[in-house]
Amino acid sequence: MLHADTEDGQGVIYYTEDGSDPTSSKQRQKLTPGDILTIKGNRKVKLVVADEKGNYTAVKTVEAIDELEKFKIVRPTQKTAFDETITFVFPKNKESARITILSLLSALVESGLYSDNELHQVILNALEEIEK
Repeated sequence: MLHADTEDGQGVIYYTEDGSDPTSSKQRQKLTPGDILTIKGNRKVKLVVADEKGNYTAVKTVEAIDELEKFKIVRPTQKTAFDETITFVFPKNKESARITILSLLSALVESGLYSDNELHQVILNALEEIEK
């Protein structure tokens, strides 16, 4: 949650969540000082304040990170003919580890590398190898 405020409590706060410039974007949305913006997932929010004369402050960028969302393994949307390199935040507790495992398994399902039965068997075999 982002508490929107200005130094003097005046003006209008414009923001975007798509990376566009909040001073001119058609995607911009409006907040008034004191409003609360709820940000879901990992987002870069760009904000700017406009005074009553239409003057803008410098654009500020806030990078919001969902504390559990950051443990997801996310494949790039741009597909390539080469191997994909993916980095992720290594989990430090059971809930974040669950999210990491689920996201990896979901990515494998979406990739179509395995049928459901094959993936199930690969997971069981991997668990057996780890237990040895």
